[in-house]
Amino acid sequence: MNKKSVISLFSLLTIYCFVISSTASAHHFIWLVHDPAKQLSTWVNDESRASWWFINGVSTTYTADSSIQSEVNTAVSNWNAKIPQVRISGSGSDLIFNYSDSVCSSSAVACHSVDAIYTSGLLGGNHTIKSKITITSSSPNKTRSAAHEIGHYLGLHEQYVDVGTVTCNNSIESVMDASGCDTHLNRPSDTDKFRVDNYLGNGWATNVNIYNIGGIRTVGFLDYSYGEAYYEVKIKKNVGGVWTTVQTVTTTNNTALVGGLSWRSDIGPGVPIAQLQSGSYRAEVRPYFSSYGRFGLLASKDFTV
Repeated sequence: MNKKSVISLFSLLTIYCFVISSTASAHHFIWLVHDPAKQLSTWVNDESRASWWFINGVSTTYTADSSIQSEVNTAVSNWNAKIPQVRISGSGSDLIFNYSDSVCSSSAVACHSVDAIYTSGLLGGNHTIKSKITITSSSPNKTRSAAHEIGHYLGLHEQYVDVGTVTCNNSIESVMDASGCDTHLNRPSDTDKFRVDNYLGNGWATNVNIYNIGGIRTVGFLDYSYGEAYYEVKIKKNVGGVWTTVQTVTTTNNTALVGGLSWRSDIGPGVPIAQLQSGSYRAEVRPYFSSYGRFGLLASKDFTV
């Protein structure tokens, strides 16, 4: 992926803060994205975009203020060591780490903001291509603060408990917990790795169905993946008891949004099927994750022509 090919940039002011007191909703999801009505342009609370570079298996470049360079380098190294697919490396401006007390809210020790996005009508949403992470002088552990905000860059939500007062989430160990919680963590935990691997590196389609639109058969399904580069759709025919592939297509239509336990994107009906002879057929659908170099779970639907 050539970064020069990204041509659609929009400035954004949305900031996600690493707090030491209550500032947010009491209900925190695993992922920042929460847009079931597909209204990303309104940019309401608790929304984010997956990193365009991560989705395409491309390194995210970064730079840091000299006063926090060592701590940032350690946080970056810790993420890369725990989850190599994160690929934050090299000098550049995809991810900028600043040291300032004038950006984040007064209760925050650090914050993350999305500065620019790659947008596509076909994708049905946007992806992050430039972000800033700001560490404040009140941060008691700047390495952990940087590691926490990198989690936001990837799309992870806060994991502290907020019921009027922020308290630690004792049910899990996560670098996404509040400042002062799990203080030994300067890196993603096993829980954080599990979530990234299984939501940015795995997923599936559900409700696979065959539609007839204007005499053209199409495959439709619900997208339950977050970090997929595309979906592969195979049409197979049962020939003498053997399922034989007769058509393979890929689609990125409406794949820009999360599709975890609470959200989904509706793909189709919109993947055309070539004209078929009479017989028994099967549509097989699976997402592909470029950063991991693997396909997700397979879903299928049998049909007859």
